[in-house]
Amino acid sequence: MKKVNFNSVLLGALTVTVLSTSYLGLINLLCCLGFIGGILVTIWHATEEGGVQLDNKQGALSGALAAILAALLVLTLDKAILPMLGIPTSEEVIMQVITEAVSSSDEQLAWEMQEQIDAEKALQEQNGAGGLAFISAILFNGLFGAIVGMVGAKIFGRNLPKIEEEG
Repeated sequence: MKKVNFNSVLLGALTVTVLSTSYLGLINLLCCLGFIGGILVTIWHATEEGGVQLDNKQGALSGALAAILAALLVLTLDKAILPMLGIPTSEEVIMQVITEAVSSSDEQLAWEMQEQIDAEKALQEQNGAGGLAFISAILFNGLFGAIVGMVGAKIFGRNLPKIEEEG
């Protein structure tokens, strides 16, 4: 099996990260479009650089690695860096959009939603749910990245030669 192209994994992870933070994170409300696009960038770049079609294993591995790296980068940005810079996180932006949409029709419901959000944040901080969120993000991203990576391996490089097994 050919080695994974780390440059492709890094490019895909950075694409997912950019499309998943701050206001750009809204694109992921459309069926995780930013995430899927970033993983497909990984596979596309790997086939273009290598000049060969990736098999399912390589697509899955490349997609999973890019997704896990992206999860680490997004969590670092959303939980540490963006708040220090005063830039709203993707979660805050999404909640703001939802709250504004609801408040235009029902102000009492918007107030109750904000109260619930604040209570959930306090509970997460109290129970240390950050570690659980971190682990679940890594697992979910890895699994979803592997699936998208396999799909990407079928899409890209169809006209390129297949990788020969190294013995």
